[in-house]
Amino acid sequence: MEGDSSTAENSQLTAKELKDKEREELRREYRKLTLEVSELDEDNLKIEQLAELIKSSDALYGRVVEVQEAVTDAHMVCDISRLCRIKTEEVFVNAIMFKHNDFAEKLMNKMKGVVSEDGQVRIGHKRLVTLGKDIKSSFNRVPVFTFLNGVFALKGREKKKKKPKERKVRKSQKVELVSTQCVEVETVENTGTQTDRMVIHTLEHLVHQFRKNNKQPINYYNFIIDPKCFGTSVENMFHVSFLIKEGKARVILEDNVPYIRPVKPKKTGESSEEVKNQVVVNFNMYRWDKIIKEFNITECLIPRIPNLPVPGTSKS
Repeated sequence: MEGDSSTAENSQLTAKELKDKEREELRREYRKLTLEVSELDEDNLKIEQLAELIKSSDALYGRVVEVQEAVTDAHMVCDISRLCRIKTEEVFVNAIMFKHNDFAEKLMNKMKGVVSEDGQVRIGHKRLVTLGKDIKSSFNRVPVFTFLNGVFALKGREKKKKKPKERKVRKSQKVELVSTQCVEVETVENTGTQTDRMVIHTLEHLVHQFRKNNKQPINYYNFIIDPKCFGTSVENMFHVSFLIKEGKARVILEDNVPYIRPVKPKKTGESSEEVKNQVVVNFNMYRWDKIIKEFNITECLIPRIPNLPVPGTSKS
């Protein structure tokens, strides 16, 4: 029985290693194809070259399984589409090249449009309707309108009636209102202080892990993810965003995997010419669990500060 279990474990490890090798080989082929696209001469493109690129990209996409390779394929399709658009604009019909600007100018002259001082073209409603009737025969059916968030409401919003303001306020109400404001201000101040402590705490452990890793960038997910608590992982991501915003940390991408490293504080008067990019990350419990399994995360690199509540719990 022990021999069978060890054999099963070895087979699982072998299958995982084989899958990692296949993904690495796929990424290598994508990089090679990207290099070929970048080296093409856009002024002397041939249809055969584009057809070969599309076939190669389609063959690679058939082997895509994970999200990282799918993103790489999307960038590849975008580059190939740009080359196809360039080639399409060179197409001649009856010895006349189709140009968007010339077509728009002829269309404006036909409908007798007026160009304003700011360069905008103004066309009357009746002329647009006439144009629609003229070209109606060229379409088999009328296009259907759809809406992103459903149809528009036919009824307008009802205006809320303003309540008359009370001129006199009882003394007891004033005392209750003042005491409530004090409690809210104190709560906000305590929350802000706690957030500042956690941001400083996160920076300290980022520096510690950076030095422990021979001053090499750390995997972003390995640093923020707590495999035992989804709420703590979200908090860590929140605190790290403060460090990046304040210029105390930096996130870089290597093979579509984010890495993080601390940044030395700049001297007074030293200007920053770095380009900052903002991204939106979709993070939920399903993705949290998937990241833990994919990167084999077993512990949290940012320990909790003593006497602080764990996210998702409340004090009795």
